[in-house]
Amino acid sequence: MMQIAVKKLKSMNSKADMEFAVEVEVLGRVRHKNLLGLRGYCAGGAEQHLIVYDYMPNLSLLSHLHGQFAGQVHLDWKRRMNIIIGSAQGLLYLHHEVTPHIIHRDIKASNVLLDSNFEPLVADFGFAKLIPEGVSHMTTRVKGTLGYLAPEYAMLGKVSESCDVYSFGILQLEILIGRKPIEKLTGGVKRTITEWAEPLILKGRFKELVDPKLRGNFDEN
Repeated sequence: MMQIAVKKLKSMNSKADMEFAVEVEVLGRVRHKNLLGLRGYCAGGAEQHLIVYDYMPNLSLLSHLHGQFAGQVHLDWKRRMNIIIGSAQGLLYLHHEVTPHIIHRDIKASNVLLDSNFEPLVADFGFAKLIPEGVSHMTTRVKGTLGYLAPEYAMLGKVSESCDVYSFGILQLEILIGRKPIEKLTGGVKRTITEWAEPLILKGRFKELVDPKLRGNFDEN
């Protein structure tokens, strides 16, 4: 029997209505093994909209890196590599294989869902932007999550494929290192994952970079 999940969107307003409409449109367009597909939706009432999609028994990548499954180490090196590659293939499809091209604008660990085999499916297209053929970028209001935003997008609002590529780079570091994109230090100071990782990368100290939960079981190359 197929299991499904229902995403409930309550207290709808014009902004939420727009995000709902965008997500339904994008989900209806995409057909890729690494993108969450649409099973159905309901937009009949003013108070609650619903989106129906396949149930993901292993929840999100976030739950395994930092959430309820973080201590159980379900993600060995092979699975982490597979999640990175699968997520990248899903983004490649959005950027180059579907017309009009789609910029996700909110690539992050909580938006990568994992099926029963830990295959990744990129989800949540509420912030997605459709880019017409021949257009290299668009300027719009900044959407997304702090820690994953490309600097040029955060400052200027220019939407292009590079926005997703930067966010994916942060996500890749997060998967390999096991740290959050932004960490709160003592005294209210915040440190990004790139600020922590860059000195070690430049010195080639990769063993100190990799998530300690892997206990050294990784391919240094």
